[in-house]
Formats: sequence, structure tokens, C-alpha cells
Amino acid sequence: MKYTTLLLLFLSLSLSSFSQVFVNGININELDIQYCELIKTGNDYVRINYGQDNPSKRTKISKQDMNVIKFNSGLDALNFMVANGWELVSSTKGFRPVYNDFMEIYLLKKVSD
Repeated sequence: MKYTTLLLLFLSLSLSSFSQVFVNGININELDIQYCELIKTGNDYVRINYGQDNPSKRTKISKQDMNVIKFNSGLDALNFMVANGWELVSSTKGFRPVYNDFMEIYLLKKVSD
């Protein structure tokens, strides 16, 4: 009985933290979207494009309190997205000569509930 109670507690805690990806204070997992792009440039700046209006100004992944999450790499951000209900569809990496850095783009699809 004790182990069952602990298991249920663990499951309820993990479910309550699942599917929480905030961009400019909006949980995009609650929106009627199926795909998004995760864009990582060479300066540790991670942006997300889910089709929002004026995406150049509203692109940073944050916590619910709108504090921006700092990712160590594009893969770190990808792991965050996968842990929050998204799956990788494709990825592209390349050098951007204009900016003299590398860019990674991950196309993600929302996992159906």
C-alpha cells in the first residue's frame, strides 16, 4: 500500500509538470498548433517559432513567470522540448556567413495526448 501511494504521488507530480512550454507567457502546448521550430544560433540564444504574429519579438522559451530559460546547447533545448510533449521531426545545421556563426533548426511535432 505504501509503494502504491508513493507511485501515485510520483505520477501526479510528473503529470502536472508535463506539457509546459511557455513563450512570452503563453503555454504553447495549450494552443491549437501541431508544429514548431526550435532555432539555436551560435550565441546560446534559443528561439521558438510556432506561427505567432511578429515572431522576432516573442520567441524565447521561459518559465511560467516569464523568466527566460538559458540552454547550454541546441540539444539541451531539444531535450527540454521532448520532455514537455514534443517529438523531433527533422533537424538542420549550417554555417551562417553573414553572422559568422552556426545555426541549428529543429522541426518539432506536438505529441498527441
